[in-house]
Amino acid sequence: STVMDPNMSQGSGGVDGNKDPLDLETVVVYNPGSDMWTCTICNKESRTKSNAHRHVRLMHMENKMAQCRVCLKWLKNSLSLRCHMRDMHNMRAVATATTTVPVLDWNS
Repeated sequence: STVMDPNMSQGSGGVDGNKDPLDLETVVVYNPGSDMWTCTICNKESRTKSNAHRHVRLMHMENKMAQCRVCLKWLKNSLSLRCHMRDMHNMRAVATATTTVPVLDWNS
């Protein structure tokens, strides 16, 4: 039996099957009347631009799954992995450009 990398897909897209990235600057717009940032895809409002950008990245862009190096559990993205590492293993995860690597937090 073979194990398939969940980041690989048979659909169209990039090398690993991921969708082409959306332009965050055009998908997220500021509404001065409500002092909120709005996702033009689903109309979700956020108080800050960075929260709106994070929403678009996590909800509307196909994210690479990340695997916990401690328990080998697959999580839906690097943010979920960071929360998992903190909550389940008392560790923090450091995201890099190519992979997500857990590291011990020796300062806490």
